[in-house]
Amino acid sequence: MPDPLRFRSQVLVQWAYTPEEWETIQAERLKDFNEASTVALGCLPLLLGLVGVTVGAAVGAADGVLQAFVSGSIGGGAGVGVGLALAVLVRGVNLLAAIHERSKPPASVVLAETELFYEGDFFRSNGITRTIEKVSLEQEAGDQTTLLTIELRRSSCLKAISRQPTEETWAIPVPPRLVAQVRAVLPRIRTGE
Repeated sequence: MPDPLRFRSQVLVQWAYTPEEWETIQAERLKDFNEASTVALGCLPLLLGLVGVTVGAAVGAADGVLQAFVSGSIGGGAGVGVGLALAVLVRGVNLLAAIHERSKPPASVVLAETELFYEGDFFRSNGITRTIEKVSLEQEAGDQTTLLTIELRRSSCLKAISRQPTEETWAIPVPPRLVAQVRAVLPRIRTGE
């Protein structure tokens, strides 16, 4: 849990996820990751295979139709092979990253009137160049997960010196034991609305 003295505004609610809650959150993230990476496994070989067919056919076309077909087939096979190798490599690296994420201790959350802390990330609103635009508590459709959605904005004048995006949305899972408490403090978080 972060040091309460770090916060300039009044802390409204804070919690650390239980190991069971954290395991559920991480499992949901891994499920989303697996769904997204399945698409990449199919697209990359197909795309590189098409590039290989096109390049092979173009190179072989100078020697005739038969040579264009042979070169296109070889190029397509090589493209699919390279695409599969890259897709497997990317999938492996992503799985290692997911395993590393799962090994992290449960995250903590602190909501203050003008400040937020979640999973090691800290945001302080000053009302001018850094603001909390909107805060809402939403129930996921067909799921028991309640998300605290926080829209943040950094002034575009800082874009030249900061590599962070000017607009950002944090989606923080709220444990069922804290939904009522979080809902009660939402009006006290200062927003740009």
